[in-house]
Amino acid sequence: MNGIIRFAPLAVLSGVTYAVGPGAQADTHKETVAACLEAVRSDDMERAETLADQIIEWRALFATQVIADAKSCLEAAKGGEWTYFTTKSRFLTGMEADMEQDYIDKAMNKKASNQIDYQNERARLECEISAAQESVKSLEAEYDNFKLARTQEAEHMTMKVCYDLYASDPAAALLEPVCNEAFLETGLPDSDYEFDFTNIMSAKVRLAKSKVELGELLRGVTGSDISMPFGSDCAKFSVEE
Repeated sequence: MNGIIRFAPLAVLSGVTYAVGPGAQADTHKETVAACLEAVRSDDMERAETLADQIIEWRALFATQVIADAKSCLEAAKGGEWTYFTTKSRFLTGMEADMEQDYIDKAMNKKASNQIDYQNERARLECEISAAQESVKSLEAEYDNFKLARTQEAEHMTMKVCYDLYASDPAAALLEPVCNEAFLETGLPDSDYEFDFTNIMSAKVRLAKSKVELGELLRGVTGSDISMPFGSDCAKFSVEE
């Protein structure tokens, strides 16, 4: 009787129920567990088992210490091993606990397996993307070379036709728009003035090569990393002019 008066939650055992909030319920659980452990220490196993029956019906426990003490009460009063499963929000024992643990283990293994599958698939796709990017880059470079070769071929044939026309009829060649533009650019075939275009072509090749190398260097670099203006401190480099 003393224990019932001291621990208000024991009124539930007489059939009286109370509507309590989360805070009060936590206190109720704590007091009930304390009463159960006290009954075990006093060797009042009948009372301890009665309280243990009440604990078995609890749902959605959160306080770690209450769960640990409730486990001690159940194992002392009921025997066997009791485990609180958050998946069920209650204490389980025996076969029911084994089944729940097996379910949890399988779920965890499936999750780990799915994670491995995801990582492998992502790695495979990233490799495919990388290979595709390299293929596109190579094909684009090949196409650029193809276009350049066709352009040079057309320019060569155009100049040949213009030179042949100039050799047979200079006036007609000069008045022909395409040949006129070509001669204004390169000069007449029999001009007394000569210029070595090799240097210009070499300079253009160096310019194109440098632009390609710069593009490769800056690939993926943020704007803050490329703020240095062109030409700054170029004297320290061995730059061909």
